[in-house]
Amino acid sequence: MRRENDGPIDLSSSLHATAPAAAPYHGGAVRAWLSVAILVLLAVIASLDRSLMSLLVDPIRRDLKVTDFDIGLVNGLGFGLFYAAFGVPVGWLADRFPKRWIIYLGVTFWSLAAAATGLARSFGALMAARLGLGAGEAALIPAGYALISRIFPKRRLGLAIGVFGAGSSIGAGISLGLGGAIADAVARSGPITLPVLGTLQPWQQVFILIGSPGLALGLLALLLPEPPDVSQKVAKPAQGADGFSAFFRSRAAFFTCHFLGFGGLAIVGFGMISWAPVFAMRHYGLSAGQAGLFIGLIHSVCGIAGYVFHGWFSDRLFAAGIKDIHLRYYIVTYAAGCVIGGMLFAASLPIWMFAIGYGVLGFLQPFSGPAATALQLVTPFRYRARISALFLLAQNGIGLCLGPVMVAAFTDFVFHDPARVGSSLSLMFLTVSPVVILPLIIGLKPAREAQREGAFA
Repeated sequence: MRRENDGPIDLSSSLHATAPAAAPYHGGAVRAWLSVAILVLLAVIASLDRSLMSLLVDPIRRDLKVTDFDIGLVNGLGFGLFYAAFGVPVGWLADRFPKRWIIYLGVTFWSLAAAATGLARSFGALMAARLGLGAGEAALIPAGYALISRIFPKRRLGLAIGVFGAGSSIGAGISLGLGGAIADAVARSGPITLPVLGTLQPWQQVFILIGSPGLALGLLALLLPEPPDVSQKVAKPAQGADGFSAFFRSRAAFFTCHFLGFGGLAIVGFGMISWAPVFAMRHYGLSAGQAGLFIGLIHSVCGIAGYVFHGWFSDRLFAAGIKDIHLRYYIVTYAAGCVIGGMLFAASLPIWMFAIGYGVLGFLQPFSGPAATALQLVTPFRYRARISALFLLAQNGIGLCLGPVMVAAFTDFVFHDPARVGSSLSLMFLTVSPVVILPLIIGLKPAREAQREGAFA
């Protein structure tokens, strides 16, 4: 790795160099980290509601008479389309109105949609509920990134966003572990009949039980701070417009490479987490509860470690002078992940060896902390929610819409065998990863140029 416009860098000395005077936290470090804790909890709820379907694929297929490809459409395209599309208008609102209210309303809406998934009795109703889930969850990340970037100093931004991102791993792990245990327990009790709601199958009961608590927990969003936009004191927008389009065009090369690269990498991540529990059940004969505990525990522990480590490590290397580290780092990690993932799901490994390989992948893949940090560092505060929303549009429009569907399409239309879901996962790794790394490579120079111009406030 090299410094911009310099020779080789000695990391051992640079990482211990004397840092310039540190900028303060807005409102104090304790309040800043308490705000992150609230956002992490809400991210856990969001990820829990989103990931639950991965454990309930087979009973949903049986009761609603659908295929793996149909589930892929609902779990990927259905959720991802609205999650990506609604992020842009929500980001626009979050740049203009109190972010805590945007987050609160989003949590309330997605919790209602999550519970409504349990009322679905047809493919269309299932799809409609997932669309609503995506629309509601679109509020959290753009507003959360913008808020964190204002209350944390530059030197801690990657770590703070990485910790926020770890909420997704925690939520996915809880969803798989707790959701699997609840699914097993409810399955033993069988269907129930309730007034108005009628007969509910076990999988429907699980969605209602898991989705409902968010209606109360969402009130925590109202405790978040609402810091002032100090960047407005530095630069006034042009009369009749806020200047966002001109700003975006000025860094178009960087944003394009960033969005395409990380959006492409998300294909692999979303495809894996959507179908790995199904692989564990079909390949190793685990129940929903066993697969949830197995995959959920690995995903949580290794994913959290990855989110925090990648954020902390990229902060250190960025401070040491490697201004394109947020892209460069994932060129390396996803090249390694391509090889590991390509072999892991194709080989008939003992379950303990699979657990080790899946753990390594779970550690390597989390990228939202450094990726979001790179955007916050070059974007004025008044535009950060919209830039974050465009990032999520790319990440989810590409990754979430294509990843789960791609694996299901390989299973149904290439291998023609539900038992070959492991082969589908392997094929996804081998075909996608080498291609989507290219925009990150092309984006290294624009990333350095954008960082040189800077905009952090």
